[in-house]
Amino acid sequence: MDYLLKPIPFKRFVKAVDKLFVKTPEKESASATSEPYINLKSVPKLYRVKLAEILILKKDGNYFNVHTAKIKIIIRENMNDIFNLLPEGFLYGYIKVLSLQ
Repeated sequence: MDYLLKPIPFKRFVKAVDKLFVKTPEKESASATSEPYINLKSVPKLYRVKLAEILILKKDGNYFNVHTAKIKIIIRENMNDIFNLLPEGFLYGYIKVLSLQ
């Protein structure tokens, strides 16, 4: 954060504006290496799940079971809402969709 007091010398103004456009290296590297994820709401928690960690989506009545290697998350969503959360073509190469009805 920077403060400018009147009267503002031009050099001081340029220095303050330049601070706005300087990016820190750690922010750039974090965004470049971040993996795609989805947020899943399961009462009482909100889970942030990386797409690469999803092994199975299993429909069970009005609920979906999302299986990863570490946990199983039960959410109440319909199929269209789940498929809209996932990127285009994600289901074809990575996970199986099972329906128990």
